[in-house]
Amino acid sequence: MIEELVSNASPKWIHSPAVDLIIGCAGWSLLFVPFVMMLPAAGQQWALGFYTLALFVNFPHYMATIYRGYRTSEEVRRYRFVTVYVTAALVTALIAAHSSYRFVPWLVTLYLTWSPWHYTGQNFGLLMMFLGRNRIKVHRVERNGIWAAFVASYATTFLTFHSAASNDPFFISLGIPVSWSLLRVPFTLLYLLLGGFILGRMIRRAGWRIMAAPVTLYATQFLWFLLPTAVELFRGSRVSQAAYTVSAIAFMHCAQYLWITTYYARREINTERRRWRWQTYCGIVFTGGLALFIPGPWMASYLFGRDFTLSVMAFGAVVNLHHFILDGAIWKLRDPQVRSLLTSEEAPEASGMTTVRATGLRPWRLAAGVAVGLLLMLSGIDQIRYYVGNTQASTTSMGIAATLNPYDSILQTRLGRAYRVSGDRVRMERAFRVAARMDPDNLEAQNGVARLLLETGRYQEAYLHYKDMFANTDPDSEALMNFGALCKQLNRPDEAIDSFQRILGKLPNYAPAHLLLAETLDAGGKGTQAIAEYQRFVKLKSAAPSEPPDLELQNALTRVKQLEAK
Repeated sequence: MIEELVSNASPKWIHSPAVDLIIGCAGWSLLFVPFVMMLPAAGQQWALGFYTLALFVNFPHYMATIYRGYRTSEEVRRYRFVTVYVTAALVTALIAAHSSYRFVPWLVTLYLTWSPWHYTGQNFGLLMMFLGRNRIKVHRVERNGIWAAFVASYATTFLTFHSAASNDPFFISLGIPVSWSLLRVPFTLLYLLLGGFILGRMIRRAGWRIMAAPVTLYATQFLWFLLPTAVELFRGSRVSQAAYTVSAIAFMHCAQYLWITTYYARREINTERRRWRWQTYCGIVFTGGLALFIPGPWMASYLFGRDFTLSVMAFGAVVNLHHFILDGAIWKLRDPQVRSLLTSEEAPEASGMTTVRATGLRPWRLAAGVAVGLLLMLSGIDQIRYYVGNTQASTTSMGIAATLNPYDSILQTRLGRAYRVSGDRVRMERAFRVAARMDPDNLEAQNGVARLLLETGRYQEAYLHYKDMFANTDPDSEALMNFGALCKQLNRPDEAIDSFQRILGKLPNYAPAHLLLAETLDAGGKGTQAIAEYQRFVKLKSAAPSEPPDLELQNALTRVKQLEAK
């Protein structure tokens, strides 16, 4: 009899069936995700589009959490560990990232790895919320089974991210053995079979209408996490860690988040017997979202000379990590207030919370208005800089972006690359030098300057550039090889030998380094060591015969015989 009543009941929606299923349950993923995955060539256009959408959806969703956690003095005290101590720790991490850019990839890696887990938790929480709103009894075994299925779906993404070499310079892969990635197949089967079985039982108990939202959320989780895995397994194309986290799926997650936080904020205001003004709420989360992301990097670059793009990445990672931690603390269905406002449609009881808000003094309102105006103006400039800076086919457009903010090593590197293609060596050198000064670890810019100095015969200047470069960053094989050859030419044999040995420490089977090392040792009268290096070179070159006959190989064999005859 109870099951029959549940089956005949009408679903309890948040806003409306269409809005809840399309946005709240991310039902638009059914069309949007496959469409985006079929258009890899339009990646640049999508990136530009999502950067604008972030202003209206992604950024406000972070502020919605700040609003929820800091709106009242009671909430600040209640979640004091996160609102005060974790916040202070993350601000310290942000300062450290601006002091040493080598912290940035670690923060970005943590953020990108945590993001899918955050999305998973939200989808699972909303699924359980809809079950609670519709009074569907969920046994503990069923809840744990659904949770296990969601964890399995996250595990597939985690293995995808960390079981191969990273395709993103700011993402540090854990290097999990590739054989472990095969676990994604049983994890996928676990998700489909276990979750499908449990939801099927609930459908039989409650009916399709009641279960429409939970089933849609379950399908969304599949599209977000398991479909990319399936595409990779069958087509061999891997999803970029950054692209996956910060583009289409991030946008849908943020829209989903605003959908539920708007509902919660309205009901929370009603408990205080105050009038709900959606315009005020939207204004707060919109301007607050801009304030979280845009002024910081611009101030860091113009006031302190920090690299703009790396500052953007540091701010983005830290704001996200704070969001993940605070979000996990404040959104728990086992919390009586959260459960009451999200799962019950009854009029909530009045609350005694004290709202933290500004006074109505006119000077403060004027100052706030001016600040908002400046923030909107800076946001517009930021959008222009991003669009013209990413028009990589035009050096003029990129030059305009560099004029708006010259403290951007990645933009300056792209600009130097474009000038190299066009043959403008003067501007190429200037752009690469600015990029290397902003970020000493930018090896492309460092090598670009050094390569130009070598090509134009400025050997002493190239030598000094390499010495300064090596003092500030860990050089790559190209830099070590060129520096070794340069030192050999400048009659600095000890430095040349050291450089070649460093290369071989990274690439033991790099034949050209063995040859140059052998020649340097040979010229210095170290015949025994030279013979060993010549023989290693001969062995490596003989393993890959070339046509016509290799003169270097023949000369090396001749020289070995001459040294052995002495």
